[in-house]
Amino acid sequence: MGFWDLHCHLMPGVDDGAADMEEVVAMVRLAAEGGTEALVVTPHVDLESDHLRPSRVREFVEEASFRLGREATAVALFPGAELRLNWGLRELAERDGDALAAWSIAGSGKYLLVDLPAVVVPGALAEAVFRLRLAGLVPVLAHPERHPALGSPRLLQDLAEAGVLFQVNGGSLTGLHGEEARRRAERLLREGLVAVVASDAHSSGARSPDLRAAFRRLARLAGEGEARRLLEENPRKLVMGERVDPPGSTPSRLPGRWHRFFGIWRR
Repeated sequence: MGFWDLHCHLMPGVDDGAADMEEVVAMVRLAAEGGTEALVVTPHVDLESDHLRPSRVREFVEEASFRLGREATAVALFPGAELRLNWGLRELAERDGDALAAWSIAGSGKYLLVDLPAVVVPGALAEAVFRLRLAGLVPVLAHPERHPALGSPRLLQDLAEAGVLFQVNGGSLTGLHGEEARRRAERLLREGLVAVVASDAHSSGARSPDLRAAFRRLARLAGEGEARRLLEENPRKLVMGERVDPPGSTPSRLPGRWHRFFGIWRR
């Protein structure tokens, strides 16, 4: 079984990822050489300002898959997005859950890859998560180790127990994103809060989709079995829309923590 990469900026012309189709081919070749068998295409999307539509991402996946087939590169591509977790997303979750589900990982209607704005307001974050859960969607929070505002272990635990899954970048574990991100990523791993590790690749250069170094680092830190769970088993389940429990949550603890985290709605 190979790696399933849940977070990859492969779509040209929409963000700071691949520049053109030649770069797409180069990135996917690197992913394949590194042992990846599936990639989710996750362009940055801000529902308050962007005009990209899920249908365009699906079209790109079809176009790229055809080109990669001609290049004999055997990596499966799936549509997705990295959505900014802001007021626009919260409003769409409340107004039209089906429209928001169209942005879900592989279109399964279950898991949504989300990123935080530069300024995090805990109350607004709680409300956005609450609305996503009411819409039947499970937020997968991209690279929490790279957000200084999430330095509070209590806040991270509250998010996990409210149903949020955490996706750590492989580059954070290998030191690519700096020492502080590496320490935070390792702390999340020690505390059992990591659900999945992904590349967050942007190019065929330093931020490539080659996950071999991340796998080796994970294996040293937590063992090969855990490395395979975070890079193979769990991301495959997320793509297929199968159940992945929030790390560290238990039925006996969840209700009380849920109500404390979402206490803003209790009247």
